[in-house]
Amino acid sequence: MTSGVTYKLQVDLRYELRALTETFLQLSAKLSQAAKEMHDPGIPPSEALLAEVTAAQADFVALRTQLLGLARVVETSPLPEPEAVVSLRDLVSVLQAAQDSRKKSKMDEAKQQVLHKLDRIQDLIHTEKAQFRPLADCQALAAQLKLAITPADWTNPSPDLVEQLLPFVDLLRMVEQRDQLNDEALGRLQESVAKAFGRLLAVAVARGRVVLRQTVAAPVGEVAPLPAESTLEAARVTPETRGPVAEEVPPSAGESPAKSDLPVAPASTADAAPSPDVAPAESASAEMPPLDVQDLARQAAELYTLLGHQVQRTITRPDHDVDLIIRAANGKKWMARCHSQPSPVSESDVGNFMSTMQQEKAVQGAIITWGAVAPQARQWAQSDLLYLLDQQEFLDYLKRARSRH
Repeated sequence: MTSGVTYKLQVDLRYELRALTETFLQLSAKLSQAAKEMHDPGIPPSEALLAEVTAAQADFVALRTQLLGLARVVETSPLPEPEAVVSLRDLVSVLQAAQDSRKKSKMDEAKQQVLHKLDRIQDLIHTEKAQFRPLADCQALAAQLKLAITPADWTNPSPDLVEQLLPFVDLLRMVEQRDQLNDEALGRLQESVAKAFGRLLAVAVARGRVVLRQTVAAPVGEVAPLPAESTLEAARVTPETRGPVAEEVPPSAGESPAKSDLPVAPASTADAAPSPDVAPAESASAEMPPLDVQDLARQAAELYTLLGHQVQRTITRPDHDVDLIIRAANGKKWMARCHSQPSPVSESDVGNFMSTMQQEKAVQGAIITWGAVAPQARQWAQSDLLYLLDQQEFLDYLKRARSRH
């Protein structure tokens, strides 16, 4: 379940708990009066009062079921048995435990996202120099910082660790978005990188000489080596995940969607789209597929099938996008939208898809496109743990999945 949807569910259940508490208070007063009348002069409770008591009991049981379902979704431990939750005070305790567990989960996801960024630093290469000392020094610092962050409590991270991390984030942004940044933004990033790692590295990145290894195309007839598999951004700030993506909470039990169960995006640690063991290939695909969304949908269905999942339905939408309804190997419901427009996937596209996921009660989602993904859309999707795959990312996953069969 995504962060946004989980939070909304908690708010709704908190409201219902408050309303049920008010109902109990009103019934308490009525029952006290009825008890006096039963004692003297011996008047039995009215049928209307008994009906109110029966309805309140049913509301209590229903709310208890929902709260225990939420507790299971956010992996609250220990999870109480329904028989042990017998009072409003017990319901409050269950809700508080679920809130604490959700907060811890979000912090764990954020920590994994941080570690993933440091892993990506190790995938940087200089396009002309096999040994580029400024880059090697930067990667050594990233490895040291990862060792410091791994055992750290990320509920309240040390300001020193955060300060050390920021230049690495700026470096990755500069590498990945260099052609999309305006001069002012590029200048700020270059200054940050130069201050932390030296001007030689900052200049090399600004000139496009330092890139992520998977963006370098393999020579004709060769296949570029695969990068070391690393943990995906868990909170994608993934990511639960901005978003957001909806998940149904069964009446009696909810399940925490494992982020490693990504529908068709890279895997994260506990909740995620293709599969945690499928890492993108480093080589850029030589083939440029036609802009045919039906062809994209067929290949997306193939990817899910190769990963051991089942595509149950294919829906062609009025806007010509194609939605895939997937039953994952773990029994959960996923969705993938094959984007039909030549324009990049936008924030609006992400919002529309998240609404559809809520209606379908899907717990994981991905948008796949033959084209590109707007940076703003990635930022929004990351915060809600929705996964976006552009042409190259999708073809890399499909190629890797095919190679394993």
